[in-house]
Amino acid sequence: MEADRHRQEGGAALLVVIAAVALLTITVMEFTYATQVEYRRTTHWAQARKAHMLARSGVDIASTLLFYERQLKRLQRELTGGGGDEPVVIPTGLTDMWARLCRNDGFPSCPSATDTSCEIDTGDGGLAIRIEDESGRYNLNRLATAGQGGIRGETFRLFERLLLVADLDPQRTGAIVDWVDDNRSLYAYGVGAEAPEYYAQELAYEPRNAPMASLRELALVLGMNPTDLVGLRRLVNTLDPEAVDTFNINTAPVEVLRAFDEGSLEPYIPRIESERCVAPFRSLTDLRERVPDLPATLTKEWIHFTSDWFRVRATGHVGDVYQSAEALLTRGDTGFHVVYYMPRRGPNIGGVDMSEATNIAELASFALQSGSGGTP
Repeated sequence: MEADRHRQEGGAALLVVIAAVALLTITVMEFTYATQVEYRRTTHWAQARKAHMLARSGVDIASTLLFYERQLKRLQRELTGGGGDEPVVIPTGLTDMWARLCRNDGFPSCPSATDTSCEIDTGDGGLAIRIEDESGRYNLNRLATAGQGGIRGETFRLFERLLLVADLDPQRTGAIVDWVDDNRSLYAYGVGAEAPEYYAQELAYEPRNAPMASLRELALVLGMNPTDLVGLRRLVNTLDPEAVDTFNINTAPVEVLRAFDEGSLEPYIPRIESERCVAPFRSLTDLRERVPDLPATLTKEWIHFTSDWFRVRATGHVGDVYQSAEALLTRGDTGFHVVYYMPRRGPNIGGVDMSEATNIAELASFALQSGSGGTP
């Protein structure tokens, strides 16, 4: 009997020990799991913060480069006597450093401003920067005159032709006009969309009836789809409707040139592209000398040769974490003004490939070579 009692007590003690060990094991596992989760969250937060600061620095790099490149060009013109007593006109083109930023072997000598980017190895991560001249694109805010609601004749017809050239539906025009005009009347020449049409689609918003603040608003316009947005993104902008009312022929996309004046520029576009890749056009006289027999309708009322509006997109990444920023900049004599700055998660530059990224030292060397007139 006594032996059985001792065996029962020993068995109970063993069960208590096993239960205690199991409880401690679960507690330790839970603590370890919570610690690992917190560590990963902290690491991810730190990486996201670093990536965000990289993206923000990309905007700063772009604005600094754009400003000082203009100042350096002005100084070079003045030192060589190019300015005289007249104001120095500094043309903006695709041979400028902002368009050839971080050019690696195999990069086109005259890149398109919409499909090239600078990719920088920052050590523990990477930074991609893309700078685009907005002055060569169609300003959607010009579709209607702020305060008057009137369509701007030929400028409006140019947009319709631009949609056709870009293989987009011209019926999209009405909804865009109704978004930016200052009245609540439906567009009279096609399919428009004012507040009742948005409510009918169970949308919880209505047209702004004022100029678009950024290109992202285009996604809110009734009837717009991803194909339209992708097609229009590289052809249009949403600048101040009174700030830019002509196109920079040095950087205008080919589609914009094709849409001009019922396609009258079509035979001259290859020559225009070729010449502006050698050097930007400085004036209407220079343009006509280098591209003879241009239509007489191509005047200063339609084109200009310098730009002060740029859109900068930057994507920073640390590890597998991507953070991006987009900014619209306007250039002045004393620096840049940021019209808008929009951070976002994930990349905002398609096709970012860091396998051939340059580094900061190479970028600085390229800047010095470009500034001194050398060939990188």
